[in-house]
Amino acid sequence: MDEPTCTAPDCGRIVLARSLCSMHYQRFKVNGKLGRIRDLSPQERFLAMVDQTELEWRWTGALTPRGYGRFKIDGRTYTAHHAAYLLLIGPVPPGMEIDHACHTRDLACPGGDTCPHRCHVNPFYCLEPVPHRENTLRGRTLAAANIAKTHCPQNHPYDAANTYTVPGTNARACRECQRKANARYKAKKRAQASPL
Repeated sequence: MDEPTCTAPDCGRIVLARSLCSMHYQRFKVNGKLGRIRDLSPQERFLAMVDQTELEWRWTGALTPRGYGRFKIDGRTYTAHHAAYLLLIGPVPPGMEIDHACHTRDLACPGGDTCPHRCHVNPFYCLEPVPHRENTLRGRTLAAANIAKTHCPQNHPYDAANTYTVPGTNARACRECQRKANARYKAKKRAQASPL
């Protein structure tokens, strides 16, 4: 008895499943078509790697070590959420970056490299272009916590008149606390210098 052969045009290989050979079955399983992945448009390739069973659209392709998806468009590698916005909405506005708004809404998420929202790629629900500072403030990092502080540890306000940037860093410092520290230092030096 003859073995059944693949039903793909000009193939003739032995059937593995669904009347297709191994190669065509894998292509069909990945992208829903018999053609090669590289023959698809960037949007079709992108959507072939997205699980759209949820509102969040979970990325199922390659990930960076920090948990973000990776996707190539015309030889350039993008994070998957950036590529989603670029392919399905349009270019990211100048001075903006793509933020996971779904992460901001989920107050129970601890954040960090294991954050499950990093692989969400729905540009209509999860993603939003925002300035870098706002993206940082929305995160759950030490930098975000420090930027969000409105007063120094001694409860002096971080306002324009009372705040300066420490030279060589981006750290904020309180002028009132610095004045008091300088006064204590000078008093100590005077006490050491005066003979008893």
